[in-house]
Amino acid sequence: MKQELWKPVTAISARRAGGFLWALAALPLLLAGCGGSLVRPVDRSPAPLVEPMPLDAGLYLDDEFRAYVYKEKRWNISWQIALGEPGLAHATRMARASFRSVREVKSLAAVGEPAVALVLAPRIEEFAFVTPRDAGGVLYQVTVRFRMNLHDAQGRLVDSLLYTGYGASDSGGSMGSEAPLTRATELALRDAGAKFLTEFPLQPVVQQVLRGEVPVPVPVAAPASAPTAAPASEPVTAPPPGASAATAPETSTVSAAAPVAASPKETS
Repeated sequence: MKQELWKPVTAISARRAGGFLWALAALPLLLAGCGGSLVRPVDRSPAPLVEPMPLDAGLYLDDEFRAYVYKEKRWNISWQIALGEPGLAHATRMARASFRSVREVKSLAAVGEPAVALVLAPRIEEFAFVTPRDAGGVLYQVTVRFRMNLHDAQGRLVDSLLYTGYGASDSGGSMGSEAPLTRATELALRDAGAKFLTEFPLQPVVQQVLRGEVPVPVPVAAPASAPTAAPASEPVTAPPPGASAATAPETSTVSAAAPVAASPKETS
């Protein structure tokens, strides 16, 4: 009896194959189980091919930005994505590509000399990722959103810009989740950089400085006045028995209002 060596692909076998591919993509997550996953991406963006603006700038990198680590527990896995070093490299690359010269500023309260037209203060506004297990596919997808605050030579906020990068990487049958998530994060950093370099020179405050005009600082709200204390001759007493909570004297704590930040503009 002749043995059949080949069978046509049926809908059932195709579904089985799809299920097998999903299981293979999710295998790294299942193997990670109750453990942890540490991702250390690197900014691998190519050298920017843009003409620097004829301006001198400062770059303020605070400790939170330098040491930023995104942490999340999902599917019994403790994820940690170390974004401090790649974020630092990203911000430095963006600043040096955009301006004639860039020097690091240690404090916004004391920008110092030599004079600068603007001070850039980056921060990571948001980080999010999707695994094959989340989406039922084979891709690791990453979104990283930066906020670039712009300050004048006196350290006052004059504008704020949001820009977002997206990246995706096929799991490729990898036995670990770190490699494809790392690649997706690096692609998101590259995408964010391309958007920044395209949109940043077109921002109104940048165009204003290029024309030699002085940018206007963002208004800061005045501190709220503290509540007036009750006179000593009229002490505040507890509500009488049977009084409802609605008629009881209210107490509140009032703190100084925070500075009003500029409404962020986001690049498309």
